[in-house]
Amino acid sequence: MTNELQQYIKGAIIKYELKVNDKYVKENILALEELKMKNGQSYMQLVNTADNAKITALGIIKLSNKGLIFGKDFNIIPFKNKLTTVIDSKVYCKRIEEAGYSPRKAIIFKGEKFEWDSLNSCPKIHEINFNANTSDYNEIIGAYAFAKDKNGNYQGILLRKADIDRLKNSSPSGNSEYSPWNKWPKEMV
Repeated sequence: MTNELQQYIKGAIIKYELKVNDKYVKENILALEELKMKNGQSYMQLVNTADNAKITALGIIKLSNKGLIFGKDFNIIPFKNKLTTVIDSKVYCKRIEEAGYSPRKAIIFKGEKFEWDSLNSCPKIHEINFNANTSDYNEIIGAYAFAKDKNGNYQGILLRKADIDRLKNSSPSGNSEYSPWNKWPKEMV
């Protein structure tokens, strides 16, 4: 990794008197090194611009302290030459489980039989279409997430395609060919 990014990390720790989980910071710096080897200099040049180096350094420190690993639990993704930190939804599900809930989430594709139980905020029926093209955003017709608490009660949310499109269109890069919405539609939903 370049000295500039390491200097930002060390400088931020000293300047703001941050308590740091050294184990995770080191692991995340190594993960960035691997990313550099996989994606070449162009990604690292983007990371190393002054503003982006600060964003990357602070993101790594903050998420390292939460015990998260770059490339596994979170990613640093370019949006119009600015970097942003995106935490994987699995991290949120893990935190929900730790709070005593049983979370579930799924995407509904064309050709699937689906019925939502409005009273209990969970699906009544969801029969998966194993022939659906799950990598095509246009095949998605909805998504849901729900959790069952310790008492057996459900809390959930159902998003229709129009709701998902509204979220996608509110993203600064939603319609860009390089957008994560276009590269990884399932993950974004």
